[in-house]
Amino acid sequence: MKLIQLFNILVFLCMVYGANIKPENWDELEYIQISNKNDKKSRYYKLDRKSEIVFDNLDRILKKDKNYIIKIMARTPISKNSNSNKTFGFSLDVQESGKIKIDDVLKYKKRISKYVKPEKGMYFTDAGYWVEEIFSPKNLKIKIKSLKNSPAVYLKISYEEIAPLESRKTILPISQKPYETLYISYKSDSTKKSIKWYDIDQNKVQYKIKGPSKVKVRTRALIDSLNQSYKLRVYEDGYKKSTYEYNIKKPKNTVYYLDGDNNKVLLSKQDYFLINVPKGEHYYSFKNSLTKMYIKLESISQD
Repeated sequence: MKLIQLFNILVFLCMVYGANIKPENWDELEYIQISNKNDKKSRYYKLDRKSEIVFDNLDRILKKDKNYIIKIMARTPISKNSNSNKTFGFSLDVQESGKIKIDDVLKYKKRISKYVKPEKGMYFTDAGYWVEEIFSPKNLKIKIKSLKNSPAVYLKISYEEIAPLESRKTILPISQKPYETLYISYKSDSTKKSIKWYDIDQNKVQYKIKGPSKVKVRTRALIDSLNQSYKLRVYEDGYKKSTYEYNIKKPKNTVYYLDGDNNKVLLSKQDYFLINVPKGEHYYSFKNSLTKMYIKLESISQD
């Protein structure tokens, strides 16, 4: 699999900014303090080529009877006068009780950040985000490795407890567009429906969203033999905001929709990212470039 600009106060989910987690191998890593425009400092650990950052023994901070959002923020140094985006990334391995939960390659394409200050003469890109909900964690381990041909990446990881009272309202696109109803089959032979998933092709799908608000973008792609990944571009008020690329993986439970002949069309494991919408009305567009995929947007609010 986030892709997102800096989060403001997470009013809808829980605590402010979340608590940072120190890597197990922190004493082997270089780090730097990066400050935002409000002079709030955050420690980012440097991921060099052929290196790794390990987060182990997370039971010491994550309770088994709670649910959490785990968030990784990644940046790379960029030229002060750069007017273009810079590509960087890392590989991510998440295991729970010895079983692989996530095995993914994350790549980002970001411009120079207006929200963080230069540090030691270095300027940084906007943050690339990886965000995942973890339910009742047990023996959770996270390992981050460098990617070939990626520049050095500076990362920090944080966690936030999910508040138990949370409501989500589906956001509809501006133009009237047919949607698909997805069916999720469980081993108990029960099937649940999830409605209002919109397909994305070469044409942009546009939404009008009023901020400040938090929006979750859920994504799934077709499972076929031709494509191993899918890519999504996000535009904010006409300007390219970020690009997300996810590997196509089979979900734990079968997910499908029915085509015109009532045949099942299988879809991938769900990925998602969050968008922090600033104050005012803003237009968000989404465009796919690799394979057919579906998205569903939800505004998140605290009851």
